[in-house]
Amino acid sequence: MSKIVMELDFTGVESFSLIPVDVHNVKVIGAEFKKATTGSDQLELNFEDGTGATRKAWFSLLPQALWKVKQVLEALGISCEGRVKLNTKSMVGKTCQILVED
Repeated sequence: MSKIVMELDFTGVESFSLIPVDVHNVKVIGAEFKKATTGSDQLELNFEDGTGATRKAWFSLLPQALWKVKQVLEALGISCEGRVKLNTKSMVGKTCQILVED
C-alpha cells in the first residue's frame, strides 16, 4: 500500500527562481563537462538573468549534435572554427540571449 502522508524536513532548503518562458539576456554563471545518463559527453551551462533567476541547459557533444554547441559558443562570442580546445572557465561571465520554451 502506498503512503498518503510523509513528513519532510525543509530546514536549510533554499528556493530558486527559474527564468520564465521568453527571450532573455543572460550571463553564464557555470559551465562544466559532464556525462549524460546515456554515458556520452555533454556540456552543462548555467544561466542567470538580471533578477537572479536561473536556468540550466545541456548540450550533447556527439558529432551529430555539435551544430547546436557551435551556435551557443558563437552566441557567447567564442570562436569555434576547426579544432578548438574549449575551457569551461572561459565561458563563465559571458553574456548572450536565450529563448526559454516549454
